[in-house]
Amino acid sequence: MASDFIGKEFLIWLWHKSEILEGRYRFEDEIIHIWIDDYILLENQSGDSRESRLAKGDPSISPEAAMALWDGKKVKECKVRVEFTEELVATFHIKGATLQIGGLRFPVILKEHADEVFIERLHWLNRVEQLMTQLFKDFSHERLEADAWKSRRQSINTWMEEKWKGCSA
Repeated sequence: MASDFIGKEFLIWLWHKSEILEGRYRFEDEIIHIWIDDYILLENQSGDSRESRLAKGDPSISPEAAMALWDGKKVKECKVRVEFTEELVATFHIKGATLQIGGLRFPVILKEHADEVFIERLHWLNRVEQLMTQLFKDFSHERLEADAWKSRRQSINTWMEEKWKGCSA
């Protein structure tokens, strides 16, 4: 699909932003921590089917991730980790082409009644949806501002080059 690139750009933007800000992001009235977790699937954009599947540990800072970015691969899918507080962590997979979220894991819910558990799960689903909406709004605002996007692209390119040089040294 011709519009697939925007979601993939969003995921590169999110990856870059999370690394340069050490995962810190202001959401509502708090600072949360968000980053690419233990899974990234990068794909070649030239039409062939070469993919780089990186999992376990911290693949976002691996030499393989740096090489894939440097080779022009885009994020097809990744796992995102969000720490609302130390105890309240959510993880999920997100697809670049559609921004579809899957595999959502919520913070541990210790409620006695099924209806309380259901309400708590809805609460966390709503928080994750609000967070992703806010992140995409931030990305869209920057993406549509020519000067802001030019500056961000330069920053992303520098970041990718530094990642690549760090792994090739």
